Amino acid sequence: MSEIPELPEAPFGENLVRANLVWDMLVHEDASEMLQILGMVPPGPDGQAMACEDSHRRLAMAEPLDTPIAILSAEISEIYIKAILGEAAKELGEEVVEDLTSTYEEFLGAGLKVAIANLMAAGVLTYNLRTVR
Repeated sequence: MSEIPELPEAPFGENLVRANLVWDMLVHEDASEMLQILGMVPPGPDGQAMACEDSHRRLAMAEPLDTPIAILSAEISEIYIKAILGEAAKELGEEVVEDLTSTYEEFLGAGLKVAIANLMAAGVLTYNLRTVR
């Protein structure tokens, strides 16, 4: 069994990792405000353009995995919602449960893609494109 590689330290520390996640998770027009909310200094206009380009590059790395991520997100979301609601699901009704499941699915799918993209960009995670198709 091979060892699981450690996540390498970001070249400029934890703040760079956090900033990358913000750029990858949010609409880019909202990223600077979120960085400020998190107590970070947002980049200037040139830095914003570079952060935007870097984000698109990272997310493109995980793009071939969109279908498996969507499938897993749907399954995991259904399991989570049923586990969280239990018997209360019957009282809430099918439509509410479906809406909750759909919302979880969207957040989970986006989060998985961002996490996978950042692990790939860090060189921790790779995939064989032939097995993904």
